Amino acid sequence: MTMPGRSSQHDRRESISMQTTGLRIEVVAARAGVSVRRVQYLERAGLVAPAISDEQARLYNEAAIERIQLIERLIGDLGVNLPGAEVILNMRERMLHLLEELDNARNQ
Repeated sequence: MTMPGRSSQHDRRESISMQTTGLRIEVVAARAGVSVRRVQYLERAGLVAPAISDEQARLYNEAAIERIQLIERLIGDLGVNLPGAEVILNMRERMLHLLEELDNARNQ
């Protein structure tokens, strides 16, 4: 069941995004429209994390690209500072989790 305001296309895209891993930082930066240094900064700030990390490489998924783009919109377009963006992202993730739980409860 799709919640009002949420399209099934969005749900499919989000599902595919979470599965795609193995993107190097250069690819993530280019696709997100930021520099490699910006991705590294956001990672150090705890706002972006690689999907896979070992001693040799950090690999990201599509969700990291979407998250970086959202962070940049919050900061650039809305004037939110980095700590504010983190709060908004955490609230958004919690809200999406609660909507998923609600969907599951309604489908049972």
